[in-house]
Amino acid sequence: MASEEAVGLEELLKQAHGLPPDKQRKVASILGSVVADAAAQPLHWVYNPDALKSAVAGIDCPEFLPKSANPFYCIPTGSQSPYGDQLINMLESLVVSKGFNADDFGEKVFKAFGPGSPYDNPVTADYAKGKQDKRYPIQSKWVTFMLSRFTKLYSEKKKLEDETEEDTNDDPDSIARCVPLVALYTGNPEMLSTAYDACSMIQSSDIILTIVLAACRVMEQYILQDGTEADGSPQVEKVIGDLKSAKRTFPNDLDLAVSGFLADALATKEMTVDEATAKLGKA
Repeated sequence: MASEEAVGLEELLKQAHGLPPDKQRKVASILGSVVADAAAQPLHWVYNPDALKSAVAGIDCPEFLPKSANPFYCIPTGSQSPYGDQLINMLESLVVSKGFNADDFGEKVFKAFGPGSPYDNPVTADYAKGKQDKRYPIQSKWVTFMLSRFTKLYSEKKKLEDETEEDTNDDPDSIARCVPLVALYTGNPEMLSTAYDACSMIQSSDIILTIVLAACRVMEQYILQDGTEADGSPQVEKVIGDLKSAKRTFPNDLDLAVSGFLADALATKEMTVDEATAKLGKA
């Protein structure tokens, strides 16, 4: 059975290699994101710089670290983080619905992250309520606050827009979730509005939605333009210019501010990770 699965994957990759360049980049955006998420998952949420350096000390290639250094949750190496699982969740919905369908997507999110799912864990529920103790890292998947909030509202047949309190959560989860959506809708004038509809089901913070849509613009440019001959700067510079344009599609009042964030990030491209983090900050 394992050999049959391996042959199947090899055949799929061969088929992908035979696609036109832009479609190859669409496949690569999804496959690359899933592989990268699994590769980084054992080092997920290691906020202490000294702990991170200690975890990878003497290791030339920290990808797919055999022993998890994640201080919050521990799952087998090769598994997806909650961000990778959200990406796969969106991909499955897009395939079944042949495009974005809010009802199908909402149902799939609830089943994947709600009661009875691998993410249904009382410890993470307590953490969301501010109850922290020595039970970490838990030996199971970790549901994020936004997903926990969504599944609770869904079970009550409510939507995020029914909430009366302002959404101040600034986690950019939706960037990962939107990778397959951007791949499907690249070149479609409704890409940004569709991404907004998908993201606003789970997040409603204006600044985060604007940042996510800017990320969608960047992803679209990487798919539309072959970046193999450059370092990727032209695509980001194109988006910075678009966000400043009075004729931009799907305009937002915060676009200009986000264009400044992108310019600041682009200016650090010659810096080390530590230098860039010191300049830009970290989540």
